[in-house]
Amino acid sequence: MINTLENFLNNMDKINSIGFEEGQGVTRLALSKEDMKARDCLIRIFKDMGLAVKIDSVGNIRAIKEGRDKNLSSVMVGSHIDTVPNGGKFDGLLGVVAGIEVLNRMIKKNTPHSRSIEVVIFSIEESSRFNFSTVGSKAMTGKIDVEDLKLHVDENGISIYEALIDRGYNPNNLKKYIINPQKIKAFLELHIEQGPILEKENIPIGIVEAIAAPIRLQIELEGEEAHSGGCPMNMRKDALVAASEIILGVEEVGNKEAIYKTVTTTGNCRTFPGAINVVPGKAELFVDIRGIDGESMRRALKGINNCIYNVSKKRNIKSHVKVLSREEPVKCSENMIKLIKSICNKLNIRHKIMASGAGHDTMNMSKVVPSALIFIPCKGGISHNMKEDVYLEHIKTGIDVLYETVLELAK
Repeated sequence: MINTLENFLNNMDKINSIGFEEGQGVTRLALSKEDMKARDCLIRIFKDMGLAVKIDSVGNIRAIKEGRDKNLSSVMVGSHIDTVPNGGKFDGLLGVVAGIEVLNRMIKKNTPHSRSIEVVIFSIEESSRFNFSTVGSKAMTGKIDVEDLKLHVDENGISIYEALIDRGYNPNNLKKYIINPQKIKAFLELHIEQGPILEKENIPIGIVEAIAAPIRLQIELEGEEAHSGGCPMNMRKDALVAASEIILGVEEVGNKEAIYKTVTTTGNCRTFPGAINVVPGKAELFVDIRGIDGESMRRALKGINNCIYNVSKKRNIKSHVKVLSREEPVKCSENMIKLIKSICNKLNIRHKIMASGAGHDTMNMSKVVPSALIFIPCKGGISHNMKEDVYLEHIKTGIDVLYETVLELAK
């Protein structure tokens, strides 16, 4: 088995050496020097394979193996290579390198195909740097404009727009690179589940029917700084204490909506001035609401807003809520689901129709072209963590299913 995956594993190791630190995992934040180095490495791999490479205004990379009939729409496969801080080795990168492996198999076997096949690397998928996710697929499908790129900034105040220009891209040409849906037959993404269900049920393949969407909030709380020894307890306007109540409120709202598979997370809390002997005058929270039920997500948003209002009023502090992004859950293509099911049955592979709690580039692609998301299990359901891992047999199974699906679509 290892021999059949030798080329795949070599490519994974090559890219995962970029941004890796022992005991710290992999950190390749979007448009960082590590991200750019990994992009260059993959472009060299593509060119060594004889593929044509195209790069658009936000850094999406498309490597193309031409089919016999250039007039036919193409089949697209891919994912992303940027990571969260101290992340794992498989989130995103698995789908890109699996796409490369599919083309390598076809090249070695000299497999004929009428449609062109593309491996795409979507730019800026993770929200870790700019608090805005799936930028590349949003740009490719016409879901964002230049003002969106200027609006979202990192912790140093650098916008996506500025970061793109700094890396040599031209985000002003955004509209030029929006795909024509008539020219894409289908999109496929292979990904680790990022949850425990497949491993727990001992099922090697998940076929996703619905993808959760995020609503992301930035909450600013303004109280009053005071001397920690001199200010009486009953006279304080402690922004951090208010934030702690809101954090618990966010969790309570999530628990109420859990029956509808909605989850709520406070992923970051920053305190100002952040000194041990000062009552915090300001606090900033970042909240992530996710779900596959739009009504449930809207109830969660309303519940969190009510909580913020009530806590702010009780503690006599000011609050401001900024919606960083708001998206709707999406359904994957029923025809694509049927096709992948038939391939799993042909290969005698156990599979499960399921939902994705995490967002992926597929959610944007599915709005304009028939799209599918294929999961393989990850050990312990762990992801966005340096302990993220998968079994080799599951990787092989996932690539086998991806390969057969691409072949069928590319006929």
